[in-house]
Amino acid sequence: MSNQLSGQPKSPARAFLRRISPHAVDSNSVQPSAVEPEPADASSLRADLIATAAYYLAERRGFVPGYELADWLAAEREIEREEADTN
Repeated sequence: MSNQLSGQPKSPARAFLRRISPHAVDSNSVQPSAVEPEPADASSLRADLIATAAYYLAERRGFVPGYELADWLAAEREIEREEADTN
């Protein structure tokens, strides 16, 4: 379900992204698009959430190389935890 005022979807993953990087979900960063995006399947949306969360985890530690897999796995665990908390 989408928040009609801000155009941002409500999801537990958004709370996680807000915790790791407040500017990641800034309502001012979302601009309406003239072109409607293609509907995505759940697995690609989940992968996008994990990739975004992993990016912000890497950003928090200064993008030190060698931790890409650890960032991905940590983001994946957190997204899974957030999803489980809502079910």
